[in-house]
Amino acid sequence: MQDFLWLLAQASVDPGTSWSNRIGTGEIIPIFVIGAPLVVVVLALAFSLINKLHRRNAEIAFKREMLDRGLSVDEIERMLAAKSNDAKK
Repeated sequence: MQDFLWLLAQASVDPGTSWSNRIGTGEIIPIFVIGAPLVVVVLALAFSLINKLHRRNAEIAFKREMLDRGLSVDEIERMLAAKSNDAKK
């Protein structure tokens, strides 16, 4: 662990160095190699979660609308089963 801390202490960055110079020397490349895929994965997970929530809320609203129309539970189950069979084809 001491060796690792010593290496970190040796890697000093000049605050006056611009980003373009850091890219040119390759200092910033590891940040992009690790950071870019990480950002993509986090965004994919976030959009997947939003999509699941939207679908669940839409299904709940659909069921409530059918109940408001006065359909029985058996009719609603039959419609949902037919809907899921159509989606599988």
